Amino acid sequence: MTADAASPDGGKSAAQAARPSSTTAAPTTGPTPATSPPTPDHPRTVQVRQDLLHACLIQFFTERIFGPERHALLAAALPGNTTAAARQHDAETEKLRQRIRHIDTAEDAHTREIEHLTALPADSPAITALRTRIYARFTELEHERAQLTTRLHALTAQAPTAPADC
Repeated sequence: MTADAASPDGGKSAAQAARPSSTTAAPTTGPTPATSPPTPDHPRTVQVRQDLLHACLIQFFTERIFGPERHALLAAALPGNTTAAARQHDAETEKLRQRIRHIDTAEDAHTREIEHLTALPADSPAITALRTRIYARFTELEHERAQLTTRLHALTAQAPTAPADC
């Protein structure tokens, strides 16, 4: 047996013994639990009885990991899918805008019809009834436009944020 093998440091030279055992040491940035000051109201250790912890873990795995309702429980625990919500929001916004454009087209057609009716004799009961119906329909369309515009403004005010692309 050599003198190095019998030495207490296991045969390492003084230079080898002085080196740290790990090959790279990650620099620390900021406080770590070992270097941060202790919080006076927080205990240094926490003790939990093993039987209580075991029962909670068994229940968690039985219900949430392996249970038949695990998909519903996970869906309820996760926040809504923002991409799907953004798509639905955009579709609803476009639907409202399309209906408003349709109302514009109908109102333009009613306006042109009223303009054509001005050239006809005003004392005809059929012309009067037609004007009344066109005016009533135009009023309905204008009320619908006001409601749709209000919904559109509310919808654009609460526009969901799309998730950031990674």
